[in-house]
Amino acid sequence: MGKVITLLFTILLAIASLTGYFYLTNDITAGREQIAKGKEQLAQGEKKLAEGKARLRHGKQRLGEARNVFGTASSLPVMGLALATLPITSVAYIAGNQQIAQGEQQVAEGAARVKAGEVQLQAGKLKLGQGEQSMQLANKIRLACALSAAFFILLTIALLFYWRKSMMKIFTRTNT
Repeated sequence: MGKVITLLFTILLAIASLTGYFYLTNDITAGREQIAKGKEQLAQGEKKLAEGKARLRHGKQRLGEARNVFGTASSLPVMGLALATLPITSVAYIAGNQQIAQGEQQVAEGAARVKAGEVQLQAGKLKLGQGEQSMQLANKIRLACALSAAFFILLTIALLFYWRKSMMKIFTRTNT
């Protein structure tokens, strides 16, 4: 009876190993698809970040040009006096200052969004790397399951061959 239990146990271990192999195969296939999507999203994120950086540089450049023009106009002695005393020019001066302040605010918001994008992109790269490491580990475990299934199947066959005479006696006994 011990031989039958041993054979049943090796058969169950072979089935469990095969089940693990097929389960991991499905998970690996799904993981590969997710990694491919992640790489695609990462490439799109890098492209958007580059576009955002370019827009930020352009905004900073335009803000610098506006500051230079406005600063040069207000630093001239005649213009500075005109800006301070004439009502029309003082309104334009105030409006110019407000537009420059708005530009500074927009540049600051853009810089914050670019920084957030960089952080998000870095987190995506880290997560993608972790996913790839998980895939490598899953492949190794799947290989171990395949090897253990093969081992237990061969062990079961070897035990059946070695115990064939006693197995025949067990299964051919008749109760009389």
